[in-house]
Formats: sequence, structure tokens, C-alpha cells
Amino acid sequence: ARKYVFTVESEGFIQKSESVNYRKITQNELTQNYALDSIRIGSRANFYNVRFNPNKATIKTTSEPELERIYNFLKANAGVFIDIKGHTNTNKLADQYFLQKLSYRRAEAVRDYLVKKGIASNRITFKGMGGSEPIIISDDFEKAQVNSRVEIVITNIID
Repeated sequence: ARKYVFTVESEGFIQKSESVNYRKITQNELTQNYALDSIRIGSRANFYNVRFNPNKATIKTTSEPELERIYNFLKANAGVFIDIKGHTNTNKLADQYFLQKLSYRRAEAVRDYLVKKGIASNRITFKGMGGSEPIIISDDFEKAQVNSRVEIVITNIID
């Protein structure tokens, strides 16, 4: 399978990024439609390509392009304030307290990355959600990986 990362951005909208695995592509062109949310309080975006070492809050170096997209969005929209929500999988066998703390530390690591790059810390809050807000519920580990993600929510906009 080949993995492709699609990023869709347009001025005045919150960007969307998605990884897609295609097992067999028989054509030279792929078409995918995406709906973008306008930049407004409550708008949210999931970033599935911010990856961490297993059971740790250490950001993998392969996450750099995705983190740069978040950074560039905040740099281009200096009046936007965000909440970073860390999400883990919904592993029923794992300690839920551990997953909540892990997701908190991961959201904090993303915030720290953005602050280190020059985004004012007062523009960013963060929280860990553990597995409390799954996108899908599945016993299939690969399918459930979509639940492990970083989400940003616009909390305020100052002109």
C-alpha cells in the first residue's frame, strides 16, 4: 500500500490534512473532495499526521510537516487563539487514566513545539481527551488508529 498525505488550504479557512492508504492505484489521477470550515470560533481541524512514540509524548520527527502546517496557520492568522486537544485510541485493555494523561502530555508537547517556534503561549490552551471522543469504534487496531490524533479548536479571534 502507498500512503499519501493530502493537505487542503485556502485563505479564510482552517486547513485539512489527511493520510490515505491506497492499495492499488490503476489510474494516474486521484480525486477527493474536501469541505473546509471557515475561520471562526468553534472551527476545528484534526491532524492525523502528528505521531508520537508508543506510550510516550515524544513527537516523531516524521510529524514535522504537519506541525509546520499548524505553525504556519497560526503565524498567518495572528489573531486566532486555539485549544489543542490530544486524543488517544480507545484501547479497552489500557488504563483510561493513563490514556487521558498521555493525551494531555501529547497536547502539551504540540503546544511547546509551537511556542518554541515563536507562537505566543497565551494564544494556546491544551487538554487531553484520552479515548473519550473516538471518530470510530473498532476492535481492529489499524482502523482504530484514526482515533489517535491532535485536534485544534479555534477559541477566540481578535482582529
